[in-house]
Amino acid sequence: MKRSLTAVLFICCLLLLSSCAGQKSSEDSARQIPEAVNCVAVLPTRALADETGNTQSVTLRRGAALIDTLMAREIGANVNVRVLSSDELDSLYTGEGSGLLAVIRNVSQITGCDAVMITTVRRFKQREGGEYAADAPASASFDLRIVDAKSKNVLWAADFNETQQSLFSNIFSFGKAQSRGFKWITVEELVSQGVKERLAECPYIKI
Repeated sequence: MKRSLTAVLFICCLLLLSSCAGQKSSEDSARQIPEAVNCVAVLPTRALADETGNTQSVTLRRGAALIDTLMAREIGANVNVRVLSSDELDSLYTGEGSGLLAVIRNVSQITGCDAVMITTVRRFKQREGGEYAADAPASASFDLRIVDAKSKNVLWAADFNETQQSLFSNIFSFGKAQSRGFKWITVEELVSQGVKERLAECPYIKI
């Protein structure tokens, strides 16, 4: 009788754990499903302060301009995306407040998009040397954030931070080195690859 009762309790515990696991799995799946948005307004890329604290450095501004061009080329034709240039943002934006949250709110109202993408470039360093003998490799860092205009919650985020490495310094980079022709690429090529890779991962934008 005691053994039977123990067996029954054991089976009940298994069923309870199984039920909890199934519920947790369902909750995890629900969290992985992105919230629906009608369209995404893409703001011009911001240049974060470089190592010297200068947000107006020529290289960072050049990197921001490149990313804006790539964004327009890669996703500008999407019906659920509104890529804004700096001139368009200046002409459209008439709201009060210069803070980022104020810009997100007002851009959403103007464009009708309920989500806004913010891109920030932090590093944009050109390769020094040639394709097969570089003294210093190309290096870039930027991040993408899609923010819900109403809740201000970050719906999706992605970072890119890479300094090209030689095959001999990182044997695990063979596939990437092969795709680049075993050459030292320019910072423009590095950023172009990074933008394409990150946009391909975004559940809110199809490329």
